[in-house]
Amino acid sequence: MIALKRALDDPYLVQSFSGVRTRFGDSAEIDADKQALSSAYGYYYGRSLNGAPGRVILARDPRMSGRALTQALVRGLIASGAPEIVDLGIITTPLAQSAVRSFGAAGGIIVTGSHNPLCDNGWKFLTPARARRAGSAPEGALLAAEHMEEIIGQVARAAEHGDAEMEAALERVTPRDAFSALLKSGSRRAHNSAAQAYIKTIANDWRLDVEDVRGRHLGPIVLDANGGAASGLNSGVLEDLGVRVYEMNGELSRPAHPIDTDSVDEATGEHVLMRVARAVEDCGALFGIAFDYDADRGNLVLPGSAQDCVVPPQSVSALNVALSLARWKAAGRQAPETWVVASDATSRRVEHIAAAFGARVAWVETGEVNVATRIQELSLSGAEVPVGVEGANGGTIFAGSTCRDGLLTGLSCALAAAGEEAVGVMMETLGFSTDDVRDGIQGLMDCLPRWHTRSARLQLNPAPHSEVKSMLERRFEKQIWPVIGHRYDSYRFGNYEGSREVTERTGDHTGGWRIELERDGARPFVFVRGSRTEAGIWRVIADSPDAAEARELMDAATQMLEASDEVETGS
Repeated sequence: MIALKRALDDPYLVQSFSGVRTRFGDSAEIDADKQALSSAYGYYYGRSLNGAPGRVILARDPRMSGRALTQALVRGLIASGAPEIVDLGIITTPLAQSAVRSFGAAGGIIVTGSHNPLCDNGWKFLTPARARRAGSAPEGALLAAEHMEEIIGQVARAAEHGDAEMEAALERVTPRDAFSALLKSGSRRAHNSAAQAYIKTIANDWRLDVEDVRGRHLGPIVLDANGGAASGLNSGVLEDLGVRVYEMNGELSRPAHPIDTDSVDEATGEHVLMRVARAVEDCGALFGIAFDYDADRGNLVLPGSAQDCVVPPQSVSALNVALSLARWKAAGRQAPETWVVASDATSRRVEHIAAAFGARVAWVETGEVNVATRIQELSLSGAEVPVGVEGANGGTIFAGSTCRDGLLTGLSCALAAAGEEAVGVMMETLGFSTDDVRDGIQGLMDCLPRWHTRSARLQLNPAPHSEVKSMLERRFEKQIWPVIGHRYDSYRFGNYEGSREVTERTGDHTGGWRIELERDGARPFVFVRGSRTEAGIWRVIADSPDAAEARELMDAATQMLEASDEVETGS
């Protein structure tokens, strides 16, 4: 257990409901400490499956350490007595999650560092098909937070107190056993079967007549795989669905720009995706989609050379909500209630869009699994839920899916650019006609309600989240509200944990927190959330239909947070 203890002391280690990651380096090998950590997690995840029938799906992005990391996880799975494994190899996160459902899998593991630097890597555990545990997330989605927390706790206890049963089980499975099991479990046929099942699932979920779509000659669009898991894969999926694609940066493991697709190029001072915008223009394409390394996020890029050609994530979320609701309305779908699920960091612009379609918004704590879980809860109650979004990163869970999927943002925009019926429905519902707006995706963006969302990332002295939030509430009531209160009807503090808004904070108080203001029907807000994984890092969002108000609220929130250093010093 010494190696496991050392691994848990790693300052780069992150363990949360979103998964586990740390710094593995750029080598194809991983050290003994990382092997011990990975095998322990594989073991306890395998045990958590409780002998569920079916296979465990394995997938990874192209990072150098991916194969060795997968092998260490497999050693733990075998030691736990988990069922047969199927290695899909390098494949996108959405496709892997879809495979769990399509194959009726007992579980799934995705090895990825997502949008983090290439030297980072980690894994995400997936909810089994036909999950039998109370409180389970949807099939193929990330494990529910409480289930992931159980596994994290088991690993910690094993490191501290030992686990003779686990140690004996791992002793019986050598690294060579794990290597051969992984080698025998992978095949191009399984990879292709997963891809074909994914295409069929999309066609069914979106009610697409593929032959009809192919006859519409959708596109062309540019896909920027940036050397990640989407390379050569997502272009093929979209082409099978009838979209003409130009792929750039499609050579595996050879990224052409930073992995984080929502960042600035330090050398040029421009957004890293401006090269994609210029490529879209040069190719005469309608738009571009730029993927992160595991391809669950897709940034929307318009043609041109101006910085605003890179569409902000909040605007991508808003467009996806509008088009999804318009498709629902165009198809005549009816239910007692229609909902959109949105993370607490999402602009209220989606609320105004939803209201125009007669839908409501259910707010949840930031986190893909929280959005997916709330969608499932509402659907089981008989409501229609066409879409869920995480505005801060543009991530969108379309109906039928259980995870963010950048490819589906591309498909949605390609259908819209081709003039599908839902475009007219969207324009009419939002108060526009085809004569009022420009052609293409930019014209659709022009139909969305005007909104202003500002964001910041602050480094403060580390302090308990509970103390910081209590201090923020006191400072707002005593210092900010007396100054601005005359402009508003009321205010309230909102707290978001898991898939719900809660009246009182619980646990470690690390959920989302908002100041929600009321003014003449508008509802501007300030969102504050401390990082669970980076001590002292706080993310702030100010959201309003008025640009000046958004700036003022951001200034007030920043001042309140910077004053929170007094919590740590006690002054």
